[in-house]
Amino acid sequence: MKKNQRDKKQKNQKRIRDKRRKYLSADAMFAKLKDIFSKI
Repeated sequence: MKKNQRDKKQKNQKRIRDKRRKYLSADAMFAKLKDIFSKI
């Protein structure tokens, strides 16, 4: 039972990390676009 809970927790953490990574990459893209538009 305890092992199952731990696995669940790790899965949740991985999901959160993946989500965060997606947000970070989206932020980076947005910053790049802003930079490009500010040069025009």
